[in-house]
Amino acid sequence: MPRNLNRRVELLFPVAEPELTKKLMDCLKLQWRDNVQASEMRSDGSYVRLTPGDAPRVNAQERLMELSKARK
Repeated sequence: MPRNLNRRVELLFPVAEPELTKKLMDCLKLQWRDNVQASEMRSDGSYVRLTPGDAPRVNAQERLMELSKARK
């Protein structure tokens, strides 16, 4: 999958509220643990889909949807 590095927009902003900082960090940690939808970039620029193997499956997108539904 080619990456759009020339036309992408990135934004940086401070997160001053400790509670929001914790929620943001929890979300990022969940994304980093994802072993179902994650891919690894190789040195040649290609991507390989990761597999959970014997580890417990962590699907960040499904988990975030579950958390969102629980809050409603």
